[in-house]
Amino acid sequence: MSFYLEKIHQTYYFRLRVPKDMVPYLGTSQLRKSLKTSDFASAKSLARGYLFKTEKLFVALTGLSRM
Repeated sequence: MSFYLEKIHQTYYFRLRVPKDMVPYLGTSQLRKSLKTSDFASAKSLARGYLFKTEKLFVALTGLSRM
């Protein structure tokens, strides 16, 4: 899980590379969201939620791209 975490100064960020086929839909090659915490345990928990949401988004976009 810590693979998706990035620490800048004292704040953790969720960071995820966007698959190449999803870039045209999202307009970016990576997603980055501040988790607004400096606590590693809290950051891991928050990142897990964002990972779930982004995976759901990728699945939904895959369905759109096949239409």
